[in-house]
Amino acid sequence: MTETPQIDTHWYAWAAGIIDGEGIVTIYRHLPRANHPRGATRPLVAVQSSTPEITDRLMFMFGGSVYPIKARNSNRVPTYRWQVGGPAIVPVLEKVIPWLTIKRAHAELLIAFWAECGLKHGGHKEKFMSDANYARRMEYVDQIRSMQMKGPQGAPGTIQ
Repeated sequence: MTETPQIDTHWYAWAAGIIDGEGIVTIYRHLPRANHPRGATRPLVAVQSSTPEITDRLMFMFGGSVYPIKARNSNRVPTYRWQVGGPAIVPVLEKVIPWLTIKRAHAELLIAFWAECGLKHGGHKEKFMSDANYARRMEYVDQIRSMQMKGPQGAPGTIQ
């Protein structure tokens, strides 16, 4: 793993604003397949933007990957997606959490998920887990999904 470059604190506040406004902090659930009959879960932090300087800055700060998103039609501006998953989410979230508002509870949940269910606990390969461990992971998935619900109930931290 490469060492994180020295970044001024104000850039972490900037990144938190971008993640809060344009990003997603979630547990991605892969569908079941022959080699993973239960599917798989993976914590994910991502930002999609039509401004490549934003996604490039996030990759410089935190690592991860940036790739172009194919436009659905020719009238659309090209967009780019930065994302980081697995164990790399913890240092990202720990650096931005002081400035997160809308997605702070999501970030806290992902950090707790990784502490309880990360690589030391079978990683994201549910086929190697006990039924109890798998059930606990699904509780985290359900909890993050309920936090992402739109509407009058909103997610914690939503300004109403």
